[in-house]
Amino acid sequence: MSLVDAVVTMSTTQYAMIRESWKFIDAESIRVIPPFVPSTERHALSRALGDTVLVSGLWRELYDYGTAVTIVEGARQIGHDLRLVIAASTADTDEEYRSRIFEMAAPRPWIEIHEDRSVQDFLPRCLAVLRTSTQDSFGLVLSEALWAGIPIVATNVATRPDVAMLFSPGEAETATRHLAAIASNRETFAREAVACPLFTGTDGLVELYNNIT
Repeated sequence: MSLVDAVVTMSTTQYAMIRESWKFIDAESIRVIPPFVPSTERHALSRALGDTVLVSGLWRELYDYGTAVTIVEGARQIGHDLRLVIAASTADTDEEYRSRIFEMAAPRPWIEIHEDRSVQDFLPRCLAVLRTSTQDSFGLVLSEALWAGIPIVATNVATRPDVAMLFSPGEAETATRHLAAIASNRETFAREAVACPLFTGTDGLVELYNNIT
């Protein structure tokens, strides 16, 4: 009998590392986070990209919302009228960090902060999903973006979809260039996101990870 009730991972590389490092965890302990919403309730695929950049996570320093603000502000300074939505969960909150981000957002009316909302509420108006995390796994939010045909700009700290545009943690200028490229070529990037080899939807990812042995 395993000493661990469940291990949740969205990365085959991470799974292999866990199995190698902690051999007492048996394969039957692997669990997959269910989809955010049933497939029948999902929004239709994006036919056009909006003007919102979505970043999400917990109220923790590792999600680096400050860099997300810098990235979108840089895109605005070069002529792209974008908005930033920070969709944060309060399940695990560093109150000092939360206060700091609210203070940063206060003088910037183009920033919206929402707590404990599904990312599905924001995907229909997204230009891109931004992942600024300094530590990460594959990420369900990224799979949701792929399902909706929305481009991804993400840090290179974990396994990412092939179609993702990557940057190093804190490297705001590179990420700003990625956003600007998407904003200037919306139709092309929307088509490429939908054509991604990992365009399976979260249901497909659940099947993939349930078959890991």
